[in-house]
Amino acid sequence: MTRRRSSAPRGTLAAPLETLATRLGALAARLHTQRIRTALRLDCAPDAAWRAVHDPAVAAGLYAPVLRMVPAHGSLPEAFSSGSRVLVRIRLLGVVPLGRQLIAIEDSPAGGAATAPGIETGGAPAGGAAAPREREPIAEPIADPTTESQTKPPGAPRPAARTMRDIGHPVSGPLALLSGWHHAMTVRAADDGRTVWLDELTLSGAAAPLFTPLLWATWKWRGRRLRALARRWGAPPAEPHTRPPARTETRTR
Repeated sequence: MTRRRSSAPRGTLAAPLETLATRLGALAARLHTQRIRTALRLDCAPDAAWRAVHDPAVAAGLYAPVLRMVPAHGSLPEAFSSGSRVLVRIRLLGVVPLGRQLIAIEDSPAGGAATAPGIETGGAPAGGAAAPREREPIAEPIADPTTESQTKPPGAPRPAARTMRDIGHPVSGPLALLSGWHHAMTVRAADDGRTVWLDELTLSGAAAPLFTPLLWATWKWRGRRLRALARRWGAPPAEPHTRPPARTETRTR
């Protein structure tokens, strides 16, 4: 007498397997895209910070002298502007080559829609031109994690923010293993007249988790450098000084 082996209905296994596949897919997507965010208050006026965002000398000074950024062709522009495309070489201590990086600037001015293009330039440019390639999805707009003054009345308009996006990418070197690179720098006025600076770097690709710890430490260093350099960019507007009322003395005879 043979015993028949009982088998579970296919329907009872399909749902758990589908749930497991969905969770594994969500985990893979999270590991595939890594974000590094920082929010700083800088001792400078917002207009001065916005000018500094577009200054190639400031960009190079943030990492000097450990990392040196030099143009691959010709010289750096006097200022970055929306549409700028600049290929630079990164060298450790000015000697050891670490690869090339394409800087591609897109501005979202105050009150403008911060829409990012769906195509980025890729590959080593030949004669200043680069072949387009499809980009990885861009991160959502940066949320401001800083705490504003509690004295602001409810419903008061928030100061307009301006964002400069570097939608370029590493062309060669270790970082070229990444399939997506997106850097957004947002500047807006704080309640006290200083600058709120929001920095977000989004990395995509299978190698993104490997580079995140190193770039996170670099971003911390970058934040300290930003605070130090911002004091030279232009002082924030002084708070209005109210004169105390004159004292009156009453003499009695």
